[in-house]
Amino acid sequence: MKILDRYIFFSVAGSFLFGVAMFLALLLALDALPDLIELITRYHVPIVTALAIFFLQLPKTLAYAFPMSVLLGILLSFNRMSSESEMVAMRAGGMSFLRIVVPTLVFAVLVTVLTFLISDQFAPWANDRAFAMRQQALNQVQVDKPMPFYHMENGRMQYTIFASSLDVHDREMRNVALTWYEDGKPAILLWVPMAFWNEAQGRWIFKGGATAHVVKDGAPGISFSPHSTESVIDSNFYAMRLKASPFEIQSSQRKPEELTADQIRQYIVLLKRGSADDRVVNKAELDLARRFAVPFASLVMALIAAPLGLRSHRTSNAVGMGISLILIFTYYFLAHYLDMFGESGQMPPLLAAWLPNIIAGVAGVGLLWRANR
Repeated sequence: MKILDRYIFFSVAGSFLFGVAMFLALLLALDALPDLIELITRYHVPIVTALAIFFLQLPKTLAYAFPMSVLLGILLSFNRMSSESEMVAMRAGGMSFLRIVVPTLVFAVLVTVLTFLISDQFAPWANDRAFAMRQQALNQVQVDKPMPFYHMENGRMQYTIFASSLDVHDREMRNVALTWYEDGKPAILLWVPMAFWNEAQGRWIFKGGATAHVVKDGAPGISFSPHSTESVIDSNFYAMRLKASPFEIQSSQRKPEELTADQIRQYIVLLKRGSADDRVVNKAELDLARRFAVPFASLVMALIAAPLGLRSHRTSNAVGMGISLILIFTYYFLAHYLDMFGESGQMPPLLAAWLPNIIAGVAGVGLLWRANR
């Protein structure tokens, strides 16, 4: 039995590698290749730098290519073994179909683990590095420059932060422009040269003085000097009310694929603590759930591919590829459709992320049970 297990395992592995090469080339051609050409021809980025940015996108692409390749690999392998009567010989030797499928499931589990490690550990670093190299190559902004940060509570804007630089390690921002809102409208514009995050107190401290412009009369934190019409700005009033930590600000500017699962989990805690908008929290929870659901798709695809490969023993490899593409398109279309429900709150994000796997898994188990009869 061990010889047959190894035979099936390596047969699937060979077809899997073929699928990885095919899907990787297809996905890169659709996504990364146009960007590579634009960097070289339009922005005149050095070829070496452009190629480095291109290849740094490989880990992210592999996370989606692997489940597709598992499906194609098993379909092609089982199709070939069926057409050459190897399946008949194994069944005649007393092996049930479920026993034949075991090596493929072991292979799918290994791919699932590998996919998660790549997408959660290596891909975030590669994506972040690619973004930094792109920004440097285009001379757009400093690598550590954060995008605007928006803080909302109960669907209303509370404040926005613009800063020329953010150093998460040293916990400081420079050239900070703060817009404070009241009743959903701008009330005061505040500028400080530097803001330092006090970890022990869990608050920002403004340094170097503050320059303010009052937009709305009677805004909080503003008073008037006796016998004078000049307003007095209490910058400490606003500093104490900035609830976003350096990590939260940085995390909000980065795409989910640039964060590990643990960082996304920390970000969700910060969002809930700060009473963030429900849609933002749902999006973060959906991203965390999909970090585990997408790799698990490899195992689900294996459950479906094995019985389909057996049933299509009279078909060619082209038909097997066609079946693979149809199933893959259906799976990812359903996943994308359910993501919208999860993000809007019409469905729990965890359920939205895992429902495609649940549906495909139930279908796969049903097909296995029928094939084993």
